[in-house]
Amino acid sequence: MNTLIQQRINQLSKIEKDDQERNSSIMDNYEEALTKANLDFT
Repeated sequence: MNTLIQQRINQLSKIEKDDQERNSSIMDNYEEALTKANLDFT
């Protein structure tokens, strides 16, 4: 039982980590696009 719970927690942690990386990548692309458009991101 405990092992199943642990596996589920690991799955959810991995999904969350992937989401954070994807969001970070989207923000990087957004900043890059604004920079190319000569806009100040701050």
